[in-house]
Amino acid sequence: NLEEQRYHGSVLKISDSGNQFSWDTVIEASIDNEISCPARLAFDHTGNLWIATGIPASLANQGAYTSFGNNGLFVLPKGQKRAKQIASAPTDAKFSGMSFTADDKFLFLGVQQPGSRSSSIYDFDFTSHWPAGGKSKPMSGVVIIGRGG
Repeated sequence: NLEEQRYHGSVLKISDSGNQFSWDTVIEASIDNEISCPARLAFDHTGNLWIATGIPASLANQGAYTSFGNNGLFVLPKGQKRAKQIASAPTDAKFSGMSFTADDKFLFLGVQQPGSRSSSIYDFDFTSHWPAGGKSKPMSGVVIIGRGG
C-alpha cells in the first residue's frame, strides 16, 4: 500500500532493456514484512541479498516506526520474498559497509553513530553505551559476524 511505502520504502530491481527502464519490487518494506527503511544493500557470493535498515535515530521507536525497534541487519534468501533479521544495531546506530569474505563464512559490518541522540559527550547521559557497556561513551566500530558450521 502506498501509505506504508511512504514511511517504510522498498527495494527495487531496475532493468535496462536498451532504451527503456523497467522495475520489479524485490521486497516491500512494511509492518507485515517486519522491515523498514532499507538503506544499505549487499549480495553474498550465493546471491542472497543483505539489507541494513536506516531508520533515522530521531524517528526510531516512534510513530510509524514504533514496532521496528532499533535498525537491523536482514537477509533475503535468493528467490524468497521475506527477509529474516540477523542482527539488531545498538541504540541510535546504523549498520554500514557490509563486506563478505570469499567463502561467505564472515561478514564485516560497520556500526556507526551509536548513541547519536545523546545530548552531550560531556554530561555522560548517553542514549547508548555500545560497545563497552556500563556508563562508557558510545563509539563506532566494526563487528564480524560468522556463520556456524
